[in-house]
Amino acid sequence: MPASSAKDHSTSFVSVEQQPSAVHFEFRWYHWAFLIPLAILGPAAQDCYIPNMPQMAAEFGTTNMIAGLTLQTNWLVKCVTNPSIGFMADRAGRRPVIMGSLIIFVVGSVLCAVSPSINCLLVARLFQAAGESAGSLMPSIICDVIDEPAKRMQVQTMLGQIRPFVIFLSPCVGGIIGEFFGWRVVFWFLALWGFAVLVQVTLLLPETRHDAPALVDSAHLSRKLRRIFCVPTSFVLLIVTTTPVAASLTMLSNFAFVMEGGYGLSPLSTGCLMGSVLLGMVVGSHVVSHSQLSPFKVLRLATLGYCFTIAGCLAVVAVEHLPLWTVMPVFYSMTLCQAGVLGGGMALFMEPFGDMARLAAGVSSSLGTGFGAVIALPATAWTQHLSARGSGISGLFAFVAATLLLQQAAFWFGFHGKAPPDVRQEPPLVQQPQDTTHADRA
Repeated sequence: MPASSAKDHSTSFVSVEQQPSAVHFEFRWYHWAFLIPLAILGPAAQDCYIPNMPQMAAEFGTTNMIAGLTLQTNWLVKCVTNPSIGFMADRAGRRPVIMGSLIIFVVGSVLCAVSPSINCLLVARLFQAAGESAGSLMPSIICDVIDEPAKRMQVQTMLGQIRPFVIFLSPCVGGIIGEFFGWRVVFWFLALWGFAVLVQVTLLLPETRHDAPALVDSAHLSRKLRRIFCVPTSFVLLIVTTTPVAASLTMLSNFAFVMEGGYGLSPLSTGCLMGSVLLGMVVGSHVVSHSQLSPFKVLRLATLGYCFTIAGCLAVVAVEHLPLWTVMPVFYSMTLCQAGVLGGGMALFMEPFGDMARLAAGVSSSLGTGFGAVIALPATAWTQHLSARGSGISGLFAFVAATLLLQQAAFWFGFHGKAPPDVRQEPPLVQQPQDTTHADRA
């Protein structure tokens, strides 16, 4: 063990003897066999079955709102498990945590496939959500095994480029499976996927964490958390970056019900349309990554683009029974602008946090997902209520427009259209009273 690590034994949670025995791990080409499936497991499991939600509701004889809970409760669980699984992996080791998560995912997927009722399916989805969090450990594994920053960036970039295409393809594949074999086969497919990744991790991945983690400085952590919620600039950026995620998740929760119930599309057609909508994020991310503009300019342009999305949403609410070709551009503009808001907004949001930038990103991601789950529930209920009159899509777009209007208000009233001030100055932990003794004597 390096000398620098030996000096820090007193500040570790566990002693040297209790630390996991990490072996030398050299990154090889065949390690992609489990890195890629593990990285894309979460988005695939989330989006794959969405086109089949109306068939699930019909088979169980339940409402769209209850069927939508299978998606929203999944998001709420991941709000807790995604941040906490990194904490557990730092202390117990990467390998046992990943293997445990994959076992939970496989069990949850099998339970979903054999669920006899909607209540059993809801419980099974909770297990599946906890297992999906294994993919959130990918950055930690890459940092453990790749020392060269250039190669580390290359691997992370390649995985980042694959993820959007999985988001695009997952609903298409799920729609095809559901159309020809039924929605239960989708979960059998996910269970087989998780089991294959579990076998690969067991055979190919040794323990990669070398040292026990240092004690967390509670005062330092308190400063960072207070900066997120108490510094006005950070709080405004938090709202600006989480509300678009909530709007997109609201759309995903109701997309299948609107397309199949309102426009009479099949699960296959719904899955392909949903995949094309998510492709807007791929295009937007590519544009942002190659842009020469500053993060704030990217954020401002994307926020201006949301004006078109809001206008389209209000038009759909005002004019009933619009043809599908006039509705789809609103979806495309929403996902396209979301890529710009997240790209520019998160760059500004995480900049002042330095070594705890991952904490800031985790807080933003968890709050966005949780906010989306909370908004999606009443949106689904209202959409189902209006579907009886043939205007369910109006309810969906009303909630999307309201969520994006909150983002507009936070941006324009919070920043007044100008770049935010520098927020690197940390707020003091405690207001120290001034010592006036010497002044009084003088």
